[in-house]
Amino acid sequence: MQLAEGVQSVRGIGPRRAEQLRRAGLLTVGDLLTFLPKRYEDRSRFVAVADLVGGEAACVDVVVSSCRRVGPPGRRSRAELRAADASGTIHAVWFNQGYLADALPVGSRVQLYGRVQQHSGGLQMVNPVHTLVDDAQESLHIGRHVPVYPRAGGLGSGVMRRLLTVALDDVDELLDSLPQSLIGSGKLIDLGTALRHVHYPPAGADLEIWNARRSPAHRRLIMQEFIDYQAALMLQRRRAASEPGIERRLDGAVGRRIEAALPFRMTAAQQRCSAQIVGDLCGTGSMHRLLQGDVGCGKTAVAACAMFAVALHGEQTALLVPSAIVADQHARTLGEWGAELGLEVATLTAATHRARRREVLAALEEGECNIVVGTQALLGPEVHFKRLGFVVVDEQHRFGVAQRALLGSKGRLQNAQPDLLVMTATPIPRSLALSLYGDLEVSRIDELPPGRAAVTTRCLHEDELDEVDHELRRVAAAGERAFVVAPRIDEAETGGNSAVQLARQLQKRIPGVGVGLVHGDLDGEGKARAMRRFVTGITPVLVATTVIEVGVDVPEATLMVIEGAERFGLAQLHQLRGRVGRGAVPGRCWLIPRSPLNETARQRLRTLCDTQDGFRIAEEDLRLRGPGEVLGTRQAGPVELRVGDPYAHADWLEEARDIARVLVDSDDAAASRYRERLRSAWRTRMQLARSG
Repeated sequence: MQLAEGVQSVRGIGPRRAEQLRRAGLLTVGDLLTFLPKRYEDRSRFVAVADLVGGEAACVDVVVSSCRRVGPPGRRSRAELRAADASGTIHAVWFNQGYLADALPVGSRVQLYGRVQQHSGGLQMVNPVHTLVDDAQESLHIGRHVPVYPRAGGLGSGVMRRLLTVALDDVDELLDSLPQSLIGSGKLIDLGTALRHVHYPPAGADLEIWNARRSPAHRRLIMQEFIDYQAALMLQRRRAASEPGIERRLDGAVGRRIEAALPFRMTAAQQRCSAQIVGDLCGTGSMHRLLQGDVGCGKTAVAACAMFAVALHGEQTALLVPSAIVADQHARTLGEWGAELGLEVATLTAATHRARRREVLAALEEGECNIVVGTQALLGPEVHFKRLGFVVVDEQHRFGVAQRALLGSKGRLQNAQPDLLVMTATPIPRSLALSLYGDLEVSRIDELPPGRAAVTTRCLHEDELDEVDHELRRVAAAGERAFVVAPRIDEAETGGNSAVQLARQLQKRIPGVGVGLVHGDLDGEGKARAMRRFVTGITPVLVATTVIEVGVDVPEATLMVIEGAERFGLAQLHQLRGRVGRGAVPGRCWLIPRSPLNETARQRLRTLCDTQDGFRIAEEDLRLRGPGEVLGTRQAGPVELRVGDPYAHADWLEEARDIARVLVDSDDAAASRYRERLRSAWRTRMQLARSG
């Protein structure tokens, strides 16, 4: 079994589990082996029952005195255990696992690991990890340093532990792709040792170092990942630089005509970024540029100027966005601005009606449609362009390199790759932008449009909740709009504070005020209808999930209420806050956390209340959450950052960049083998992704 093979090569992984792992982004054996524990627990030391301390986690080795099923048959029953060693007796209970009563017979020897608590005058463990002692087989779960994994596509830590153990046993000899000059020098340990130790730390390992991901095993895997990532970006950039660009001449008259079509005057920062983009569009090479800026800075207007310029040159533009709501919003805005220039803007999403879909596809293929705004529906095999010259990706962290490349391949002009502009409202510190998006030039809009007031943000205590209803009534009476955001769609998912539940409650709490509801499970027409009713004021209060996080622009929206605010990341909260205060009336954002809060959640909410600076917020979010979700590095393409954290391991990232540069530039045999392995890994991942 090789690292590049699909996960179904691993014993115990059939089609169903393979699909679960695929949902977690684990496509290959190599992906599985680099799915690392979120923490390590020392379960190697056993404690006599008499020495157990309430409130502490411990391992015991005991003999079963009794074990019975309590409650009705089925999943709702529980198993109650009584067991003892020479020093005393302990009880254990497993809720909703009554079947364990049949698996733990009287007289059997069992090992338990869990948190001890006082109960009815004795000691008890609730839902402890358990294993029957079998002298012929070492336990994976107790009696050693044990890895604890995050859930992967619904698979729990115990299942992942078993699958990874099988994969480690069955994988063939692990040949290092990195040159032996790195391994032999002692800078890095070999790959096989790193993979074994990162999942099962050796005896005597300092688990504090392992939990901090600073062990020699972690360093090897993180450095491998960083080196691969940097090398892939360097190779992509070189390939892009070698591709011919589309020949264009965009004179000043075109720019003045486009600016005149906009209903506002662009800021100096917008004009600067627009000039950089137009310069690239007229250059000899293919453009690969990242446009970043804070929420509400006007990225869409800058991108619109570039799209209109390309359209007036006789080419087509595809704008890829993360949701149908955003697609409809952008299409409406671009359509109004483009009408002044005689340009047609179409929309293509999964919700587009069949007849209209046929019309749009035909117009794209015939070259009659200048600009199309769409979701992943644009990536379908039936979508073809006649003169695709420009690809724009909004909220780039929602899409990977492969998706960008697929869209760019749908209609070349002059045998040249379409120019690419990707946009993000998650400000990225310059040092990380260079490391993580080294294949892109970076433009930054660093000012907000004039008259845009800061959104005031406050945290509400539970005894202030009556104020919310009063303010929602006032907003509706004033002709304004209010969002109420929930972290989940349905109460079955969370036990409360869901969008469905909140909408139902508000309809009772503020009678006479229209309350709408929009979430990801509604079909396209349902979402569009809910948004229309909100925009027109029929339902001035809109309960929503994060489907309204990006791209939604309703100038009348002045109040954002976020229920369960501690469940969101900082950058996400900042994005949501950016949906209000976009008109003449200043916006307000009210955060309603549900106690008890841990210190990280407290710090996150405090930061949001203290600052409007998107770069400071992004820095703090990176520090608290890591880059995977914040920057979208989990969709980087041939190399994914599963192990390394560019923020926590910045020193290793710098070192990896220097090594990658040598491997990309060098002509020696080891470097050539390394580059070929990287290209092969990319091809394999793309094949697996398409087959899924």
